[in-house]
Amino acid sequence: MLKQAVAGYLKPAMATGRRHPPGAPVVAQPARENKDRGLPGPRSFDNRQTWLARLPYCAYGTCMFSTLVSDLDGTLLDSHHRIPPRTRSLLQQLNEQGTQLVLATGRHSMDVRQILEEAGLSAWQLSCNGARVQAPDGRLLLSRDIPPALAQPLAQRLLKLPQLSVHIYTDHYWYYSSLAGGQSSFAQDMTLPGAHLDRDKLPEEPVIKLFCCCQDTQLLASVQEQLAREYGSQLSITCSFPWCMEVMAAEVSKGWALRHLALHNDWSLDQCIAFGDGMNDAEMLQAVGTSVLMANADSRLHALLPHAHKTGSNIDQGVAAWLEQQPQLSPITASGERTAL
Repeated sequence: MLKQAVAGYLKPAMATGRRHPPGAPVVAQPARENKDRGLPGPRSFDNRQTWLARLPYCAYGTCMFSTLVSDLDGTLLDSHHRIPPRTRSLLQQLNEQGTQLVLATGRHSMDVRQILEEAGLSAWQLSCNGARVQAPDGRLLLSRDIPPALAQPLAQRLLKLPQLSVHIYTDHYWYYSSLAGGQSSFAQDMTLPGAHLDRDKLPEEPVIKLFCCCQDTQLLASVQEQLAREYGSQLSITCSFPWCMEVMAAEVSKGWALRHLALHNDWSLDQCIAFGDGMNDAEMLQAVGTSVLMANADSRLHALLPHAHKTGSNIDQGVAAWLEQQPQLSPITASGERTAL
């Protein structure tokens, strides 16, 4: 088994057998220098011993994946926006055994750091749907902002629709027109300083992400479709929940950021497993070797990924439940006990 596991790690990055559309790139090309900051290219290794010394593996060297990627809201977090004890204990064990953890979320990086600190976990962070990529120690590896020529007019336009609650993330502030439309429950535990979004005086800071909340999901879907037609490839537009539309710079997505991170760290995406529930998780789930959908996942995501694994809801700690059912992880239980393979 150990020989098979090592062989898996040495597979080329372009290995076949991944469950994503034919022709989709396994590892994205480095982003253009005039748009991105950070992330050097892949490091090279001169000998096999160096490779073997770096291989992380779980549970007696028989783990089926080296990297675990998870969304937060609707996936890893419970109804109180926390990682519950059972899930936290399991992730801590995987952390200790060398598994790389990646948190991929629409949340701001400040919120991600708070969640990690409370859980006692170390993880790579893809925040704002991949517009920011950070190392476990907080170092910024990659960033991409919405060009001001697009962000300012778009914000002005959306603020004219009274049904929408419009929000802007910058590196240091969260600007919002109101907390209506479903965002109020998230505002309670946000660490990012907030400020009112004034249509007559928009922030001059670079915009990481612009998002809108609206309980009229049909209206929001219509707005999203119209923006997608008008802006095309100039912006990346998705939704984390049916009531929350999110706008980032061109190409930005969790999958885009994960491919860059895999290239940076010499990871094989075939050895990654990802958990998600929203349409903003689609590219990430398509990029990895094993994708798992939560029971509460968007119905469109189930239709897009019919062959993905299924697990319970975030309220039922579906991530932990699925991991505990895998024979490769049988030595790990929620209580920390080890069982025979």
